[in-house]
Amino acid sequence: MPYQHHGWLAPQPTLASWQAARKIGISDVRLQFNLSLVSPTPGTWDTSLFEKWARPANDSRIRINANIVAGDNPPPHHTAEFRQEAARRFAAELGDLIDSYGLGNEPGLAPWITDDLSREGGTVDRIRDTYFPEFIVPVVNGIRAADPSAVITGFEADGPEIQLRCMTAAKELGIQIDVETVHPYGDVGGGDYATMAKFDEVYKRDVSRPRLVGEIDHQQLPGAGPAATDDQIGRLTDFARMIAATYSDCRAIYFGTPEYFFTRIPAGDLLPGITWSTWTIGEPEVSEAGRALFNLFRSINSRHRAAGKTATG
Repeated sequence: MPYQHHGWLAPQPTLASWQAARKIGISDVRLQFNLSLVSPTPGTWDTSLFEKWARPANDSRIRINANIVAGDNPPPHHTAEFRQEAARRFAAELGDLIDSYGLGNEPGLAPWITDDLSREGGTVDRIRDTYFPEFIVPVVNGIRAADPSAVITGFEADGPEIQLRCMTAAKELGIQIDVETVHPYGDVGGGDYATMAKFDEVYKRDVSRPRLVGEIDHQQLPGAGPAATDDQIGRLTDFARMIAATYSDCRAIYFGTPEYFFTRIPAGDLLPGITWSTWTIGEPEVSEAGRALFNLFRSINSRHRAAGKTATG
């Protein structure tokens, strides 16, 4: 579940929310740690937003993948040196909450990649020449300075070409990646270049590390809105069933939000047409579509767990 603050949001999950999620079998969550929000100006450091989500999740025995991102418009003081120290401080101060660390999010869609080799007419290898020296390398070095045994996942790629280039650069630069993470949206309404079958071709070049689906949600499906419909959740269930049957070594699927598992209620008279999930307001109530997804996950989780440091029953 990638998350960062963006405008007006429904209530944040409470301890009861996370306990309800754990009760129905949700074992892992991916939470974004946005460096631009943590330190918007020189000398500032505020991890409270991340902690409001991470602490109750951790208290509910849910494993946390801390997905470190630079933010869309990083402040000028966010140099490679700053990012290395920020990653070190983050791992040192909050590492007790974290099971694994993720690196960035969909680098192929980043605003700085417009002249990359992957673009028409592009001549610059932004992955090798910009993304790695300015973000990946310092962040990994910072994490490992605080915790040499940290589990690091990568690269949350939006396409197989980008994943391959990231994995190649990591090998060339001596960056250890412990788990591969991909976003196969081509299987749920996205472009056909980003299917699990095509990511599989990249993965088979080196199967020495585990892999998982780092993100999948309903936003690419026809008619997608802020809240998923039962039909869209059914499509995601079909996707999970396909992964379990065809790629049985895939250790986890991170869905867009635990809200998929719970019913929704009107937000109130002042917000006509808007619904909130009972996951975060009122008494959490599992929906029928969510129950079908939960039953499938229970079967998958009986065989695998997401790769990280800690195991829970």
